[in-house]
This record gives sequence, structure tokens and C-alpha cells, in this order.
Amino acid sequence: MNHHRESLRNNAPAIGALLLGLLAFVAWDGGHVLSPVHVGWVMSGWDTPTHYLGWEYFRHAPWWQWPVGANPSYGSDAPGTIVLADVVPLLAFALKPFSAWLPADFQYLGFWIFCCFMLQAWFGYRLSGRLTFDPWIRLLGCGFFLASSIFLMRVYLHPALAGQWIVLAALYLSLDQRWRPWSWGVLLVAASLVHAYLLVMAGAIWSVAIAGRALRRTERLPRLACSMVLTLVAVVLVMWAAGYFVPSSIESAPNVGHANLLTPVWTGSCGSEQWSSMLPCLPLTSEVALKSGEGFGYFGLGYLLLVLLALILLAQRRRAEPVFTANWLWKPPLLASLALLAFAFGNEIRAGNHLLLSFRLPGPIERLWEMFRAAPRMEWPMWYLLLLLSLGVVVSRLGVRCSRAALTFALIVQCVDLSGMANHVHRDIAERSHYRSVLKAPAWKSMAGNYKHVVYLSTAGFSPYLVGWIPHYKNLAHYAVLHGMSINTAYLARLNLSRLAAARTRREALLAEGKSEADTFYVVEDAALWSKVLCAHDYGQWHGNIDGLSVLLPESSGIVDLPRPESCQAD
Repeated sequence: MNHHRESLRNNAPAIGALLLGLLAFVAWDGGHVLSPVHVGWVMSGWDTPTHYLGWEYFRHAPWWQWPVGANPSYGSDAPGTIVLADVVPLLAFALKPFSAWLPADFQYLGFWIFCCFMLQAWFGYRLSGRLTFDPWIRLLGCGFFLASSIFLMRVYLHPALAGQWIVLAALYLSLDQRWRPWSWGVLLVAASLVHAYLLVMAGAIWSVAIAGRALRRTERLPRLACSMVLTLVAVVLVMWAAGYFVPSSIESAPNVGHANLLTPVWTGSCGSEQWSSMLPCLPLTSEVALKSGEGFGYFGLGYLLLVLLALILLAQRRRAEPVFTANWLWKPPLLASLALLAFAFGNEIRAGNHLLLSFRLPGPIERLWEMFRAAPRMEWPMWYLLLLLSLGVVVSRLGVRCSRAALTFALIVQCVDLSGMANHVHRDIAERSHYRSVLKAPAWKSMAGNYKHVVYLSTAGFSPYLVGWIPHYKNLAHYAVLHGMSINTAYLARLNLSRLAAARTRREALLAEGKSEADTFYVVEDAALWSKVLCAHDYGQWHGNIDGLSVLLPESSGIVDLPRPESCQAD
């Protein structure tokens, strides 16, 4: 009995950290998203519909394909993979064998978000343990990592990128005096099955940590080399299987911006999307706001106070407690984070709306920078490392008792500052509690039994990178996957634009002649193309309006019993 009491007492702080993670999950409206059959919040989001649809198409794809993560039915004109749909392949692979027993509408993103909160809490607690053994300070540090705006902002916008516990775990391992090759290998393989950006961040910290240990000869060089090679081989094989190396994944894509020097105090767009309840909005032009959006990194007022206190304490040159043990261990993650931060800025240095410096990147670096179109995200490791260093300075200069008081106050301020956004998220998720498709006409059911493929043709000139934001497209893609049909286009992180353009050109010529593809029906939102369809030679086709959509049904005899509401209006 005494042994169990002692064990519980020793583990109480770690259990407390997990309870903090659970509390943060519930506070951030986790209760509305955990149910696997609740897909309303997913289908009504900005990027989450493609994450959900990517999984739904993949669960019906054959296992015997290469890469295993191929998703040929979701965007058949330029097939992608589950990596490009950001479906969190780690869970997609784990759940696919059980797909036959899962409900038709099944989302695991809510469960993934729950796991991210718990792991964020766990590694935040463990990282704080690199500074002190005091359990209260470690729990307060854990609270700061949970109240991180860069984490909370991604939870419902881009769930895969909420896996920032991977960055925390990489920082934690890099600060360990022992070299832990197996832990690094598992972490990097897991990162490759979550998101490419998180893999790059963790991989950068890992590679610099290896170089640091090699230079200091703290480990035998053959052991380091062996672990490095084995890890690289494992990661590359998993990436290959998941679908990283298909042609679409290396296509260039529109770059969405640069980091900004005023990021720590930029509270987001003014209005309902402002993250601070206590600081005024920093007005940025729409162009700069768009460029800086992916690098959103508002510190929060509590974090800002913490940094300010740390700077004041450093300026006093007081004797510090020996918190930063083995100081050389801090150099590799710091160097890696600074390199990633420089990458996040790219070829422009801005402070708010003001362009301070612009320059040309060397060719190879420019191509690498363009490959990661959301390069501002690379500032995250520095964001977290600065938080950890600020905590360390406060603990080392103030001592345990004063540190507890200062950190408690700062954490309360942080939570109050972000409370307005928490309330906004509560209302938003509650309003999106259910999903109801607008495709309700009986004809849709008949069409599902007679066709195997859906072609959606958006307005000419509309960027394929924005197709996922069109409500009609989302409804149509959801309808198609529920009825075992494929769809020609998808909303993916990378698209083979030349292949998509060729497919559209060929299809427009076909429809203008009154011809069509086998087992395929068409939904046309391009008015000019639709007028050509109406004036084309009639080969027994039906064309008309169903639930507000312009639909062409080849060989439609007996499929729909609807009048033709439109006729040819030749120029």
C-alpha cells in the first residue's frame, strides 16, 4: 500500500499535466468534435473538408497499390496521395483495415486533436523538466505550451499541423545528455506520417544535434553515423510508401508569404478573428496580412510579459541558479531554430507593413524556399524555444518561490488574453454541429446507380487550389464518395496544373461536340461552357438543373424524369 501511495505521489505531477491537457481540450470546445460521426464541423471548415474527404476516398481504395497512400479516386485527372490531402496518414493507415466496420461518415480528426492536446501537455511538461525539478513550475510551463496561439490556431483550421508536439519532442530529445537514436527514429517516422512541415522542423533539429555531438565527440562517430543512416532509410521508405514522391508532390505552388518581425504582437485580423482580448489590433494591409498569415505567431500577453521579465532579469546580471545544465546542449536546437527562422523570412524582411529589406536568394535556396510555399511556419521551433528559454531565465534568476508567483500571474494573463478567441471558437463549432447536403433531389440516387465517375467543371480561370472552398464542390465530392464514385478534381496541397489543364481542354472539346466519357456525368459551373453544352449535337443526353447545379447526363434514358429547363441560345 505504501509503495502504491509513493508511486502515485511521484507520478502526480505528470498526471496533473495530462489533466491540464484534457482541460484545455474541453475548454477549446473538444466536446463538440470528439464524436467520430459528427462531421458538420469538418465539412464546414476551410481546409478540413479535404482532410476528411481525402480519408473517405482513401478508405475505399485498394491496399495493393504503390504507393500505399495513393488516392486515385480523389482527383482522378491528376491523382494525388493522402499526404497531399493532409489526412494525418498515421491514423489513416491505422484505421483503414477496419473501414468496413466503420460508419459511412466517420471522422477521426476530433480524436487526433484530442491526442495533440494530450501530447502537447506531456512534452510541454517534460520540456519544462529540463529547467527544474519543481513540479509546480513544470505544470505552469506545461500550461504555457498549451496556451500557445500557434498551436490553438491550427486545431480546427489545419488539424495535421496541430501536431506541434513533434517539435516539442524534438527539442526535448536534443536537450537530453544521452543520445537516444531509437526515440529519434520513431519521432521522425511519426512526423513523416503527420505532416511534411513538422518533419522538416524535427529533422533540422535532429541533424544539427547529430552534428553537435559529432563535433564534441560525446558519442562514438560510428554509432552516430549508423543511427543517422538507419533513421534516414526508415524515414525515406515510409515517405515513399505514404506518397511523398509522386510527381504532384514536387510541383511548385503559389507561395503564401514571409515571416514578419512584428509577428509576436500581431493579434491577427481585426474583428472577430482577433486573438487578443487585451491588446489593440495591429492594422496590416490585406496584402501583408495574407503574406504573414501562415506565419501567425502572436505570443499572447502572458508570454510577452514573460519575455519582458526575462530580459529585465538578464540586464541585472544577477548570479543565476545552475538551471541551464550542459549549456552546449542548447546550441544545436538554437542554431537549427535560427536557421529555420531565417528560412521563414525568405527574401523579405518586414516590420508590419514596412518593407525593410528585399534581396535575391541564391538559386538552390530559392528553389527550396519555393517548394515550401508556407515557409513562415518554419518559425515555430524558435517560437517554442524562446518560450522555454524565457521560462529558464525566470526560474534561474528568481528562485523557486518567486518563479511560481511570477509564472502563475503570467499564465493567468495569457489565458485571459486568449479567452475571447476561445469564446469565438465555441460559438463557431456549435453552429457547425451538423452537416446536411443540399443534394436532395431523387435524381441523385438514380445517378449513383448508373455512373461511376463525376466530373466537376468550375468557372474557367478559377484556381484549382481554391476548388475546395466552393460549397457545391464539397457537396458533390461528399456525394460521390458516399456512393462509391470517383471525382475528377481534388483540393490538395500540390497539384499538377499542366495535367489538369490538359484534361479540361480535352473534356471541353468533347462536350462541345456532344460527346462524353463512359460511366461519367458532369456538373458544369462554367457559364460559357454550359452554353456550348446546350448547343451541342444531342446524342440522347439530358442536360438541366438539379438542386441548383447544371448537370449533363449522357445516355440518361430512364435515369431521371425531369424536363429540360434550358435550350440553346446560339450567338
